[in-house]
Amino acid sequence: MKRLAGALGAEVSGIKLASADEGDIAEIKRLLNEHMVLFFPDQNMNQDDHVALGKPFGPLEGHPNLPDKNIVQHPEIFELVASQGGIADEWHTDLTFLAQPAKMSILNMVKCPDTGGDTMWSNLCAAFDALSPPMQEMCEGLSALHDAHPHGREDRMAIHPVVRVHPADGRKA
Repeated sequence: MKRLAGALGAEVSGIKLASADEGDIAEIKRLLNEHMVLFFPDQNMNQDDHVALGKPFGPLEGHPNLPDKNIVQHPEIFELVASQGGIADEWHTDLTFLAQPAKMSILNMVKCPDTGGDTMWSNLCAAFDALSPPMQEMCEGLSALHDAHPHGREDRMAIHPVVRVHPADGRKA
């Protein structure tokens, strides 16, 4: 494992995700809680591998507003194809318009474009910790409306606390 940045991220080697066993999954979960974002280079997973990897982490679901008609046997996979207009070019957290947002996402970049294709993450635990105590206290009393308006689904929305608590270690974000 190689730490990539101070705030979050690690590159993991020595684990083949397509054949990850219980010990590998336990280590991935441990590293994920510590580093929040993990990168596994040179994996070459197929769709079956992708779904099998996700199952030990909890129930899988696709994107309810953007079903992928090309992946019939795996509705829990959503394929984002930049050349077909598929972009996610705004800061977001996946599926927060649902009453129970996704715990995590597993991305598998099959082909990286010559330019663009950037995916960025932020450590909201560090962001919360950097707030002054009065600002933390104010934020802890707030809720926010999350909607699916960018997907043309104004009817899909949920209200969530602005400050979320990590279920494994109690960190606030």
